[in-house]
Amino acid sequence: MKNKDDSFLVAQVKRGDKKAYETLFYRYSERIYYFSYKYLCDQHMAEEITQEVFVKIWINREQLRQDLSFKCYLFMVTRNAVIDTYRKRKNHLDACREFETRLNNLVLMPDQIYEYNHLTRILNDFVATLPDRRQKIYQLSRDKGYTHKEIAKELGISVKTVETHIRLAIKHLRNMVEQNYSSANIGLGGMIFIHFFI
Repeated sequence: MKNKDDSFLVAQVKRGDKKAYETLFYRYSERIYYFSYKYLCDQHMAEEITQEVFVKIWINREQLRQDLSFKCYLFMVTRNAVIDTYRKRKNHLDACREFETRLNNLVLMPDQIYEYNHLTRILNDFVATLPDRRQKIYQLSRDKGYTHKEIAKELGISVKTVETHIRLAIKHLRNMVEQNYSSANIGLGGMIFIHFFI
């Protein structure tokens, strides 16, 4: 199911399809881990959150929303898990003083759900500006969950070439975001959301 898009996989998960669920896990678990680690400064807690997020998705699979992209939903569940973990372990995180301020920027208001759907479309538009081969490699990595080795095999190129294309794609996308948007006009929470998926 690796080549299926999120909407197809979500529809299957809602029906209890474990293969589709596993595909989404392998597609997004690494990003959840690194996002959690960035804010909590703790490897063990980041691993726990990664597992917790996907347990919640499976338990609440019948409530997955069709009007909200899976990426938006995933971001919100991850953000909530990070906040809950921080509050429970606050006394153990005194070394991460700046986290308190950064935490506030993760809070979503109801109308931001639709803003984040819009930001997903913006990011997709930026991806469309990549050269064809780079766009294909980036989408296989980020949207389909392929490993660098799998992409190399699929396209008949070296793993090193795949790594170079992904590195350049990320650099390009971040430059596009910085040139066209700032935290002043989309909010710092929006910036965090975009960087979560680049």
